[in-house]
Amino acid sequence: MERSAKSVGRDPDAVLKILEIWVAYDEDYEKALKAARFWAASPLPFVYKYAISAPREIEQYGSLVGDEQFSRYFLIGTRPEDHIKHLERFIKIGFGVIHVLSSSPDEIKTIRMYAKHVLPYIKSTYGT
Repeated sequence: MERSAKSVGRDPDAVLKILEIWVAYDEDYEKALKAARFWAASPLPFVYKYAISAPREIEQYGSLVGDEQFSRYFLIGTRPEDHIKHLERFIKIGFGVIHVLSSSPDEIKTIRMYAKHVLPYIKSTYGT
């Protein structure tokens, strides 16, 4: 990003860095993992390169991605601290806007957890 910004005469520090992260939350890890598994093909770049859009084909490619590999790409968190730690990693490297896409089994529970734990911590530690 820095090289690209400089190549067009922009200051890399003045560029707003925006990121979307994918998460699933539940106290039960397996339940959170299962809710997010339909995204399992997402880490495979060829799915986008070749515009694969048939749901059955995407599901088939997703079955090639193991749970351990998938959880390195997609946060499967069972505690607020898991989500805080994940967000902090990106804040510390300079992302100013982070969009959280959740595929949790219970989205209301996830929103409440973020409202009660994650967002207050992030705001008090890093500001708006």
